[in-house]
Formats: sequence, structure tokens, C-alpha cells
Amino acid sequence: MEQLALLSVPNKVPSSRRSSLSVRRKSSLCPEISLLGSSHYSHVEIISCNTFDSDIHVEICQLFATLNTLWESEDPCDVAIVVGQTTVDAHKKVLSHFSPYFRAMFEARMAESQQDIIELHDVDATAVEDVIGFAYSGKLTLRQDNVQQITETGSMFQLGLILIECCRYLRNELDPANCLGIAQFADTYNLATMDLPNLARNFARVHFSELTHCEEFLELDTTQLVDLLSSPYLSCDNEEQVYEMCVNWLLYEPADRVLHVPEVLDKVHLCLMKLEYLSALTESVEPHASPFKEIRSYLLDQLDRWPGNCPCNNGPLKYCHRRRHLQENLCILGGLTPTGSRELEMDKYNPATREWTEFDKMLGRKTGVGAAEMDDFLYVAGGSDPKIVYRTVQKYSPRPEVPVWLTDVASMISSRAYFCLVKAINGFLYAIGGWNNDGECLKSVERYDPIRNRWSSTTPMSSKRSGAGCAAMMDHIYVCGGNDGIFTLNSVERLNLDSHVWEPVPPMQEKRCDLGCAVLNNFLYAVGGSKQDHASCERLNIRSQVWEVISPMTSLRPHGSIGAKFIKNILYVVGGSDRNVPNELEAYNPETDSWTPQPSMKNPSRIQGGYVVLTL
Repeated sequence: MEQLALLSVPNKVPSSRRSSLSVRRKSSLCPEISLLGSSHYSHVEIISCNTFDSDIHVEICQLFATLNTLWESEDPCDVAIVVGQTTVDAHKKVLSHFSPYFRAMFEARMAESQQDIIELHDVDATAVEDVIGFAYSGKLTLRQDNVQQITETGSMFQLGLILIECCRYLRNELDPANCLGIAQFADTYNLATMDLPNLARNFARVHFSELTHCEEFLELDTTQLVDLLSSPYLSCDNEEQVYEMCVNWLLYEPADRVLHVPEVLDKVHLCLMKLEYLSALTESVEPHASPFKEIRSYLLDQLDRWPGNCPCNNGPLKYCHRRRHLQENLCILGGLTPTGSRELEMDKYNPATREWTEFDKMLGRKTGVGAAEMDDFLYVAGGSDPKIVYRTVQKYSPRPEVPVWLTDVASMISSRAYFCLVKAINGFLYAIGGWNNDGECLKSVERYDPIRNRWSSTTPMSSKRSGAGCAAMMDHIYVCGGNDGIFTLNSVERLNLDSHVWEPVPPMQEKRCDLGCAVLNNFLYAVGGSKQDHASCERLNIRSQVWEVISPMTSLRPHGSIGAKFIKNILYVVGGSDRNVPNELEAYNPETDSWTPQPSMKNPSRIQGGYVVLTL
């Protein structure tokens, strides 16, 4: 059974059940979290008729219609829930069935079981109305301005379904400006079972350099800051940037934080900083004003032991635990060599260093896998070997000191190879098209819920497609070209994540299969895959819905799938061998409409791999 989300009909509590609304107040149990400016959707609606099976769907909807009619009718309610000046009338039996909190209250011989008025405290009145309305209507709208209050109420009423969807909403809203607050909020309401605290903190580490001027970072207490800085990996250009962020934190409340200078700066890996930079600091720091004089004193003390000992751990420099400064990498997973052998290697290209390195190995020798990054994990799904097309899914965790493959991920409903696997803005992975173990070209679509570890079918495409290009942009997933089992296609369609409907998009100028697709700045790029011009590329202006030709690649790429990924506004393209001349990695700059060759990988003619961008 699938959880339907992203509908637009707001929940309505009958006016007869409402009294005058008191002023909304935040719970005093935890700091307020801010989602303003980070929203991917204006609202998300939870629906408890969670299935696409039409017969069951109709039956469940009829049940909720009956309950809602009961609530709105003259049938007498036997309990009134009072929050401040707000009263919500309800039925004890319905609330007991709906919530373990109310079940314990009404069925365990508590004093409230004999009362017809129940007063609740330290909870938001409107959230209580909305949640009780969910018990009768099966619908509840989550928005920026109510998700915190709904989570607090769902936690109080012990409502697992609501808590799961609130966690999903908050996961999708993670932003450098709110990730630390969401982590604290998740700790307060014990949302660790949904892994929200870890996800929020990992998000902070991966976006560390973007926290510099965020108020939540500057307002961390000393323990929280030290915990963040203790991570063996942070996304930043160098350790100098970590030091400067610590100084900003100390200066935010200098009088209170001056005592914590050694505790905080001990977590900065000074041995990773240039000696010239450190020496210049000791000369430029104001020697008399706090906390500058304490910072200067600390730095001078550390430099006295340089370079024989590492200031990070008071030991020899060669034993220093070096922090990993995370950066985006273009990764190629497995694939096929010109000799026909299937590769296990997982290679990465770092545009900052212009270096290719192997960072791990696949669990099996497969081609045509789907690959996507979500929640700091690499998901690898499906693919084929000479004997079988797979439906299994594994996820790879790159963050531990020893990266690990996890195999406890639910398998897809259908076996798939040469399909699209894409992360959507609503927090689901979508597996689209491909061909199955019976050799059938597919138009079916399924999506993966990482919270429930479950795949479920969703609306199929209008056309069968294998070898299609795919990219997600805001509330749509675009699928371009491919082969329907007979013909190569130039048609394009997109899945509307709000309505779950596939919508037609103007066709490409060229028919393309095994193409690469990527989006940037309201443009959808289609790279290679044409049988007429093996280097041709075009892009769709999302606003005007017009395709236009862009400069062709410098390499012909007629055979095998092409990977096309944006890193820092540059499009990197790899794959698609011409079998005679090794094809190099190349990069496209949209500003100049030009391609530039990049360093070659060990086997530049490798094709049919999985392509993904990972922060490593």
C-alpha cells in the first residue's frame, strides 16, 4: 500500500466543531525551527487511503466519508477536547481507535475516561483540530507554518503515520539555514527511528561551508559546535575556512565564549593549515581585546611545538588524523569495456583537483544499472549480466572510515536494466522504464520510500522507454527519448509530482537513445544519443518550452549510454564510446557554449555504467 502525498486539497474541520481560536503559541519544549525560504512545496497532504488499488481505495474512501459524515452530523459527540479557548467535539471510540494516547486515556480506567471534557496543555490548538480532523477525514495538510506543531501533536498522540510524514516533509526541507535546528527538534521528539537527526547533521557536514553566516550555526552551544567540528569530514575548501568559522562563532558572543577558545580551537586541524597562514594570524590578531588575545595566545602555544608535533593530538605529525574536505565528484559505477568484460570498479573524478581515482568496487559485475544519491547514500539498482536482469537494490555509505555496502534495501517490483533512477524533490526515488528479465521494454514506474523501505507502483509513462535520459527539476521529472522496443524516440514527457500525471513536453529535434540528461537554470539538456549526429546536443527552455541546438561535443559517442552531470554550473559528460578512438571526459560551459577536454580516466572507452554525482 502506498502513501499518497502531494495533493492540494486542504483539510477542513467543520465549523460546527470549532470555537474562537486562541493566539497560536510555540511549544516551549524546543527551539522553533524555521523553514521560510527553503520550501520545495507550499504544502503536502497526507492521505490515509494509501493505495492505488481501485477497489480498496474506493472502500477506504467510503469509510472515511462515513466517519466524516458522522462527525458533521447531528449524531451526538461524547467528548470535547479543549485547548485554551478552542474546543473540538469528537467520539471517544473514534479517538481510541485512532490514537494510543486516547486509547490509554479512555480504556485504562483513567479519570478522563469518565469525563466528557478533556483539557490539553502545551500543545497547539490548531494542530489538535487538524489532527483530530485527520481521524475522521483521512486528510491532513502539512505546511511550513504548521509542520512543527503537527509533529509535536503527533508525538503527544503517538501517531506513527503522521510522524513519518512530518519527518519526510522536514527531510525534504533541509537547508543550510535550518538543518541544525531540525536536528535539535528531531532529538527533542525522539525521531531517531526515522533517522532524521543523523540526516540533518550529515547535511550540516556536507554543507558546512554554507553555514558560515547562518544564525543557527552562530547560536550553537559549545558542546554542539565541538561535536560538529569533531567530524572526520566537512565540506569546505581547506582547514583555514574551518578556523575562520570558529572565530566567527567566538565573536558572536565574545564575553560568554572567551573561556571556550581552547576547547573550540582544539578541534581545528591546525596541521592542515599553511604555516605561513598561521604565522600571519599571530601577527594580525589584536593582542589586547578578548577573545583575540586568547586566540593569539592559543596559536602561539601551538606554534611553539611546530613542526615536530601535531597540534591536533599532541603527537607526531605523521600520525595526525587528517580531516577529509568533502567535494563533489563525478562517479562511474561498473560498466562494459571494449573487450566485453564487465567492470567492478567505481571511479570518481574531482573537478577541483582534476584527478581520477578508484574509490571502491561494485558488489556485482553488471551493466545498465540505475544510480542515484539520496540522504547521503548512493543507491544502485537493477542492471544485468549475461544471464539475468536484476531487481535488487543496494545502497553504499561513503561516510564511515571504512565505507560499506548495505544490502537490506527492498528490491524493486520489476527487474530493470537501462532504466532511469532519479531522486525527486518529494523525497522518493523513481525507477522509470528500462527492460525486464523477459526482454520486454517497460513503461511502468515505481517509487521507493526510504523511510518505509518500500517500493510501490505509480502512474506509468505514456510510452515504453529503455535507454531514456532523465532529470528531475522542482516538482517534475523529465524523461527524454529512448527506445520503445522498435523505434528510437524523440518524444519527451514529464511526471507532475503533485498530480501524479504524465504531461506531454515538446519533442526533441533529434531522436535519441542512451543519451545523457541534466538540468540547470531552467534548461533541460539532452546530450548525445543521436544516430544521425553522434556529437549533437540540444536543450529545452523550460519556460518557453522551445528546444534549441547547442555546440556539439568534441568526441563522437555513438555506442553505449552517456553520463551527463552538472557540478558547479559546468556540465561533465562521459561514456558513449565510438569503439575505435577512446572518448575523453569533457566539460560544457553554458556561459560560453563551449566544450573543454578533461583528464582521461583509466579506461576511457568504458560504457553502460551508472553515473552519479557524490560528495566525497
